[in-house]
Amino acid sequence: MKKKIAAILLTLSMVVSMVGCGQDAQTGGTQPVGTQSESNSGSAGAESMPSDGIPVPAGWDDPYEETLTVTIGGLGNPQDMNLPEGDTLEDNEFTRLYKERWNMDVKVEWMAVDEAALSQKVSLAITSGQMPDIMMVPNQVLLSQLVESDLVADLDSAYEIGMSSYNKAVLDTYGDRKFDTCTFDGKLKAISNYVPGYSYAFTWIRKDWLDKLGLKEPGSLEELQAVAKAFVEEDPDGNGQNDTIGLLCDQRVGGIYNSNHTMDPIFGYYGSYPRQWLKDESGNVTYGTIAPETKEALATLRQMYADKLIDEEFAVRNPNDINSPLAAGKCGIIFGPWWAPYTLQDSVNNDPDADWQPYLCPLDKDGKFKTYQQEIHTYWAVVRKDFPHPEAIMKLQSQLSEWLQPVKDLPEGYAYPYRGTPADGKTIIPLNLQFSEQDYMPKEYAALNEAEETKDPSILSDVMVPVYEARLKYKEDPEANRDQWSGYMARTGGYEVASMENVKVADNCVFFAMTDSMTARWTSLEKLENEALLAIITGEKDLDYFDEFVSQWKSLGGDQIMQEATEIIKNQG
Repeated sequence: MKKKIAAILLTLSMVVSMVGCGQDAQTGGTQPVGTQSESNSGSAGAESMPSDGIPVPAGWDDPYEETLTVTIGGLGNPQDMNLPEGDTLEDNEFTRLYKERWNMDVKVEWMAVDEAALSQKVSLAITSGQMPDIMMVPNQVLLSQLVESDLVADLDSAYEIGMSSYNKAVLDTYGDRKFDTCTFDGKLKAISNYVPGYSYAFTWIRKDWLDKLGLKEPGSLEELQAVAKAFVEEDPDGNGQNDTIGLLCDQRVGGIYNSNHTMDPIFGYYGSYPRQWLKDESGNVTYGTIAPETKEALATLRQMYADKLIDEEFAVRNPNDINSPLAAGKCGIIFGPWWAPYTLQDSVNNDPDADWQPYLCPLDKDGKFKTYQQEIHTYWAVVRKDFPHPEAIMKLQSQLSEWLQPVKDLPEGYAYPYRGTPADGKTIIPLNLQFSEQDYMPKEYAALNEAEETKDPSILSDVMVPVYEARLKYKEDPEANRDQWSGYMARTGGYEVASMENVKVADNCVFFAMTDSMTARWTSLEKLENEALLAIITGEKDLDYFDEFVSQWKSLGGDQIMQEATEIIKNQG
């Protein structure tokens, strides 16, 4: 869900929509890797002529002397694109810009409609040895398999030649984590998206229900539990029936990045960070789910479930239908990141009295809200090993990022809205990769506030001007512009709470890549973990089953994975 929702966030420079692919460069079809003569394969440079005879441009912004055809395979649903009349996946504002700017033809070979379909496409490429010139990859397991199968190009030189200075500066804000999941044996094998922090879950509550029941805004865990209890027992919707939910959660329980409905704020209260690889006091890597603090958090969560403070149906509720209680006005608390208002918009549309507000809650005894460092990579893109021009992937991504930032003037005639939502979905972008500075949120929040105070939007980037305008429009007449509430609240209350100084981010989340053992064992270990956490919270298993789970997890490969992760971290240091 997090990736789907992230794809519709409007002005984060979050690159939305599809990815496609077409015929192989110069030949018009998918090429088995290794069938061409010895080629560039990542050593892009003007000093060597690629096998296709097309010279490598001197800089990222220089065009090719001859037309270069590039095929791309990736993610997106054509039915959601709502292209202008006459435009197609291979003939639109983006592809025309690439052709005119760089003499590049971007062709659509295949397009997976969702992440599961993308996984199947990539798996087939691994099995067959055939892949497009550039291909999206949805997870690290498949990325590792592509590298192990020797199907993808080295990209070190391609990055230096093809990536813009602006993009390099953005990526440099991530320090040592810049390429931590993209590098194998010291070689850059992929580029990834960069989803910065600030997307941890905190608490969103219907303040109109608080006011109706005479409750104060919660800060501590006990106060939050009291609010949930009142929302369940005191008929906040006023229909005379016992049909309201306290806290809406889903089956993933915790440790899912950038997502609604996980129980991370409860885990964080106890200093537990499920699914995170942490460095302990000895410098070894351990797994957050098996920590003693996780057992403490589970004890609280199972009691909350037993007391009906948590949605009784969360363990069996269809993930595709999880938000229906919100739209129906039956839920008053969720955990979610700054962009949660987009999930809450239906609640506001259906009930004019619904007043959702964000709270940094629950706070520990020191007044801190504890959370963990976000994973910054969630999608990757690779280049076919024998493709003569691996720098093309960098040029594509550079053009997009330069386009979305006030660095260069957009060529005359190119005015596509880049936000490909169902409302204005006219955008198709060749790479579904987001590049955002690590500290973008405080900067954007401060700039929006200053622009509003001074009534001078000229200080904003081109990307943020529509946000500023929508914010003013909503404030002028909230009732008439109710459909603008989500964007307004996300970038006012959401931004404000996510940027608060009493957020304490765990600094020992150190490992975000794959180990050798994870490729073979992670699926079964993750299944064991998911089932154990769910069973303990719902009372299907006793709390002490946690100890049995930890023992099983370690013996079935967890210990080996932690040892491998420790070796990787120590070698890096």
